[in-house]
Amino acid sequence: MSDNSNALCDPSSPSYPKWTPFDILIWKIWPDRLGGGKEYLFAYKDSWVAYNRLRIISAANQVGIPADLLAGTAWEEVGGDPDFVDMPAYLNREFDWSGPEWVDRHLTITSRPELTSFGSISMQLRNAAREMNMDTGAMEFKRRLNLAQCLETDAFNIEVVAKHLRGLIAHDYPNTDPLKLSDEQFAVVGSRYNRGTQRGLGDYEASFRAAPGSAGREYSEYGRAMLKRRPRVLKLLNSSTP
Repeated sequence: MSDNSNALCDPSSPSYPKWTPFDILIWKIWPDRLGGGKEYLFAYKDSWVAYNRLRIISAANQVGIPADLLAGTAWEEVGGDPDFVDMPAYLNREFDWSGPEWVDRHLTITSRPELTSFGSISMQLRNAAREMNMDTGAMEFKRRLNLAQCLETDAFNIEVVAKHLRGLIAHDYPNTDPLKLSDEQFAVVGSRYNRGTQRGLGDYEASFRAAPGSAGREYSEYGRAMLKRRPRVLKLLNSSTP
């Protein structure tokens, strides 16, 4: 989509209810036996994926990736961390990095604004911009803010994450059919989503194959968690009940 277009998304697009401070309290403080704790968090994750299952399937089909890779990433990301802090943190960073250039280089105390993550499926603003063929450095504040707000809508969030996952597959496996990933490849791509592309593929492969307790095994922890939840996610995708 062109950077000259007026809007990147439909802000009125319906989204699943956001994870709130009240949800965090139930998750962290309310006893498991009374409906809180881990099962409360898992129920939220399940409901989010079920609510958005048709969007997930459609977005995955459009870019040619397995729907359960996209859904598995979503399941790991949604809930848990508080969504409500993202926009205040971003606006604070925008103010801190508002120039002049010398001040930005030497006196800022926050991370760069484009490193702020948004969306129920958490994604850095700069990565989202790249998937939209945009450059956050060349965008006006209003345009960056519009992108951030769009990431807060499930429909847009899911579509951009799908594109990003497709790029992560191509990064490590350019000659592999994206729809026929092995378990190891599935886990590596998931781990890349969580940790980025700085570390070499060999480190992730060694991590995936390492015995429990081995050094470096944490590099693939995210992707191995996705594999573990894969049957659960597939069941959600195949369910006709939101």
